[in-house]
Amino acid sequence: MANHKIEAADGVVAVDPASSPPQKIIIDTDPGIDDSMAIMMAFQMAGLEILGLTTVFGNVSTKDATNNALLLCEIAGCQHVPVAEGSSEPLKGGIPRVADFVHGSDGLGNTFLPPPKSKKIEKSACEFLVDKVNEYPGEVSILALGPLTNLALAVKRDSSFAKKVKRVVVLGGSFFALGNVNPAAEANIYGDPEAADILFTSGANIEVIGINITTQVKLTDDDLSELRESEGKHAKLLSDMCKFYRDWHVKSDGVYGIFLHDPVSFVALVRPDLFKYKKGVVRVETQGICIGHTLMDQGLKKYTNTHKSLVLLIFKIFELLSLTVHGPGPGAKDSSAQNGLIHKHGPKPKLFVFGDSYADTGNIRKSLSSSWKQPYGLTFPGKPAGRFSDGRVLTDYIAKSMGIKSPTPYQWKSFAKKRLHYGMNFAYGGTGVFDTNVLLPNMTTQIDFLEKLMLDDPVYVKADLQSSLVLVTLSGNDYGHFYTTGGTAQGLQSFITQVVNQLALNLKRIETMGARRIAVTGLQPLGCLPRSTVVSAFQQCNKTENTAVNFHNLLLQQAVAKLNNESNSRKPVFTILDLYTSFTTALKNKGDHPGATTFETPLKPCCVGISSDNFCGSLDDKGVKLYTVCKNPESAFFWDTAHPTQAGWHAVYYSSLKATLEHSF
Repeated sequence: MANHKIEAADGVVAVDPASSPPQKIIIDTDPGIDDSMAIMMAFQMAGLEILGLTTVFGNVSTKDATNNALLLCEIAGCQHVPVAEGSSEPLKGGIPRVADFVHGSDGLGNTFLPPPKSKKIEKSACEFLVDKVNEYPGEVSILALGPLTNLALAVKRDSSFAKKVKRVVVLGGSFFALGNVNPAAEANIYGDPEAADILFTSGANIEVIGINITTQVKLTDDDLSELRESEGKHAKLLSDMCKFYRDWHVKSDGVYGIFLHDPVSFVALVRPDLFKYKKGVVRVETQGICIGHTLMDQGLKKYTNTHKSLVLLIFKIFELLSLTVHGPGPGAKDSSAQNGLIHKHGPKPKLFVFGDSYADTGNIRKSLSSSWKQPYGLTFPGKPAGRFSDGRVLTDYIAKSMGIKSPTPYQWKSFAKKRLHYGMNFAYGGTGVFDTNVLLPNMTTQIDFLEKLMLDDPVYVKADLQSSLVLVTLSGNDYGHFYTTGGTAQGLQSFITQVVNQLALNLKRIETMGARRIAVTGLQPLGCLPRSTVVSAFQQCNKTENTAVNFHNLLLQQAVAKLNNESNSRKPVFTILDLYTSFTTALKNKGDHPGATTFETPLKPCCVGISSDNFCGSLDDKGVKLYTVCKNPESAFFWDTAHPTQAGWHAVYYSSLKATLEHSF
């Protein structure tokens, strides 16, 4: 029995792949979205020799699993890796359960990729497994990500298979927790319970990762967006796949994100030191109402004639997993780590935010703002969250570049004390430097809030501002209020001067409080907002409005230059984020810059009222929607009549604003 000895992973030291021969593995899989993530991780990880992929039914039919496995090999540039097709049905026969409602009809989130050019090998999965284990006895580890039919057939085909395989890491079962097919069973075990019981009693070295463990690790909506925006080699493809998977999680479990079942199992294969285990005998119920249930007996500590295998059951993640799914691809540089937004030494800086709806991440009371109503937040976080967009806004992208989470909105400070070290967001949608049409704190009052936190209740001190970044946004609410209260075109120029002068006073005040890095937004092209272009059927910008905007921006440039000249700092304290240029660039080229989605009709909003009396989020007395939403918000630059979509903000930020911040600070 020496060949079957199992040792707990507590204290195991990971082997340095550079100083040891590559670990030989075979992945038995039913891809599947999270299977695809695990497979792509395996292809990119050094120190592994992937002998082949074997396919089985589960997330898709076996035929589709083979097709997807071949595709993944081609996408990864690993066409040389053989793919062997496995059993198309469970050991007992019958039509297998296929989870297309979870992974899409193609198994890859309904991305419907072109068919693979390569072909499967002639050998069956069972034959391939047996041959490779015999070719490299004691060297081959198997990662089993689907029903265990192929492995059971290998055990039955060759009685020495279980002794010769090095390790079998199984994604399956639910221990001390409910299943995900029914209260008793997990999907992979339920898919072929007889096969699972054969493997678990075979005498092989087996480690099992149940869904009670894998559901502890997930990619949140925030993580999924970071995945899409990253420079990872396959990030865009995996992100596209995950859309369908994420929507299923929301509908099925109320989870705004995705569980990482298969990637966690892959990590258990290559980094066992990150987990803790329990040891015992596992049997599988093969009949009755609890079919597929995995039962572990920890009392059995030695082999018996009835139970040939002791199984290592992962019961705890030893430390936080740092998954590499969305890391930079080969040769890619992490620009955030090299730019001036992140301190290379010491604690990360904070972000303090003042302004309006272009920066507000949830300060207005839920009862007072459309930003807390459907369909706002549709893309992120999947529900209304106080942002005036379908997803992230400027604040979020700057925070990401700083390597921190978006700072807590001021109104939630008492409920998010653990996040105060990221800074605070004082911006309120609809406000300006003066009072506007909304009865909410103007910029002066917002600065008062921070001052109070520094003086009366010292949540922050001057040193916090000295090491942090301050964002100040002004998107034109003062000018809207000017016209609604009787302002005229003749008096506009004088009022613009008043607005910029007050803004300059606010900026100076923030500096005197300790800030050494202050970014203020220039005014975006107001004449290009959908509320102005609607008169031309969203075809042309209003040149008159944009002329006034240019005057505002000219005065702002002069004011910021003066502030920097008066500053005692060796480096400029103030910089302007040029929203005018970044907006017009994205609109003129329809967002067609590297990494951006093309905006089909850039001046037309995604969410719009069905009549001029309605707006995005309007409902009638019976709760019937009085607005429409485009099918794909990522194809629209504007979300509503005034605010960009998340895709729009992404295009704006990465086209020039990020570079401005990095260069200036």
